[in-house]
Amino acid sequence: MFIEVKIPYEPGNLALAYNRAMETAKSDWVLLLDHDVFIACNKNWYKILLEVVNRVDKSAGLITCVCYKVAGKNPPQKAEIYLNSYDIRNHIKIANYLFRKYGIQLVELDTHKIAGMFMLVNKKAWQKVKFRNVRNDIYFIDWDFCKRLREAGYKIYLLPGLYVFHARRSRDAE
Repeated sequence: MFIEVKIPYEPGNLALAYNRAMETAKSDWVLLLDHDVFIACNKNWYKILLEVVNRVDKSAGLITCVCYKVAGKNPPQKAEIYLNSYDIRNHIKIANYLFRKYGIQLVELDTHKIAGMFMLVNKKAWQKVKFRNVRNDIYFIDWDFCKRLREAGYKIYLLPGLYVFHARRSRDAE
């Protein structure tokens, strides 16, 4: 078992970029990342994801993590610690703290409003519920996909112990 990591890009058409990334994937699980996400805050991030996908059942459609400053009102992916800093050493400390606190715990989410900066997607679920352009707004593409995943009976999970630094969002804070 392996997980492919992809950073989709297609000018003006994020849904097309996501779908192309999923179509070309050879693995059962694909990690879709924004280009400005620093995933190595936890050096064991890949091992953690492998363990998680090996233990979830086939109803899991998407798994995400927590990060630094996420847009929206009370987003489920917002880390409980907020630090207005670009110093990656500080974000590594946050990642270590959250991992010690939560480990590889999975929390089922009851919302579809997931920020797409880090989405570990089950390819079989994606084959039934593909990404589509919605309202010409990148946020709604992720939300629409997650909403339709849940409507199709798939679960969305959060890893509260896995933290990434999403640099673009942090620039908004400074």
